[in-house]
Amino acid sequence: MNTLAHLYLSGDDPDLLLGNFIGDSVRGDDFLQLEYRVQQGVLLHRSIDRFTDQHAVFKHICSMMRDGFSRYAPVVADVFLDHFLARDWERFNTQPLKEYVQWAQGLLASRIDRCPERSRRYFHYLRYNEYACAVSVNRRDLQYTFANVQTNAFQVRNGKCGTGINELL
Repeated sequence: MNTLAHLYLSGDDPDLLLGNFIGDSVRGDDFLQLEYRVQQGVLLHRSIDRFTDQHAVFKHICSMMRDGFSRYAPVVADVFLDHFLARDWERFNTQPLKEYVQWAQGLLASRIDRCPERSRRYFHYLRYNEYACAVSVNRRDLQYTFANVQTNAFQVRNGKCGTGINELL
């Protein structure tokens, strides 16, 4: 769910970006069937996830939200970290966020039909829900991000949406 971070860390390499985007959809060594640079993107995705999941700050964020989101706390934390990246985008990239998202969306759109079904569904979900590849400029708006979290399935499962979110702010 930290899609903006994954896209950003791919640099400007279209194949790396594609592999990083589909990383969650490619299981085991299935990635070996992909083009070499796309394979590298999948491996980059896995490295980013491993680094993030093991980082002390991320673990702390998840622990603050564990009561409210249970096993979904890492997913919610990813969404909020993408929010902060979008909010402070100008600190990391000279290209405006909206332009960057349009660029990434264009690259993915031209190749998404050859991707795993799960990635195709995710891309179309993001695109048609005005996320434009996981982050629109709306991600900068914390209320929008919070509303997004509230509407997801994990909120329904445990009925305690919101626990730990105020601590993030």
